[in-house]
Amino acid sequence: MPSFGIYIIVNQIVGRVRPGRWGSGLPPVPIAFSGGELVVIGDGFDLLFVPRDDPETATRHTGHDEPVRHIAAGAGLIASVASWFQDTSVDQLRLWTADGQPLGPVTLPEHAADIVVCPDGSSVLALGQSGTIWRVTLRFEVWIETARRIAGRDLTAEEQRRYGVDSWRTRALAPRDV
Repeated sequence: MPSFGIYIIVNQIVGRVRPGRWGSGLPPVPIAFSGGELVVIGDGFDLLFVPRDDPETATRHTGHDEPVRHIAAGAGLIASVASWFQDTSVDQLRLWTADGQPLGPVTLPEHAADIVVCPDGSSVLALGQSGTIWRVTLRFEVWIETARRIAGRDLTAEEQRRYGVDSWRTRALAPRDV
């Protein structure tokens, strides 16, 4: 019954996505709605980004090592969760821009029961199966300050280049549709 419900949602929002688009052979779950323009559907290990106005131009994005179990969208960002490896007790949260650019993975210390992107795009909250709520900040200043604190010094120009500090700063300062 859940896959039927998903079909109805996809059919109403973006039109029919042809079965040939489902690459994993698994039921297409979960699903997230990113504003009025995009539906993101978990398809096995991949994410399918489906534009509302043109579902035939859906794009597939890879990155998880296990099937995607949760997706959340908001503030121009997509967050997806899969087990790091099914035989471990941790999950991997991956972040994406709304146009499908990967922003990188974050390891969660336990399996997530659900996730949400905060409306202002400042963080992702993950509800762990233990009932603990984990906050993953998306503010680059916090990441840079944490790196400085761990290193006990400022980042060198080479470290800033290697870890993409300028690209994160550019993304953080770019206007977002919320």
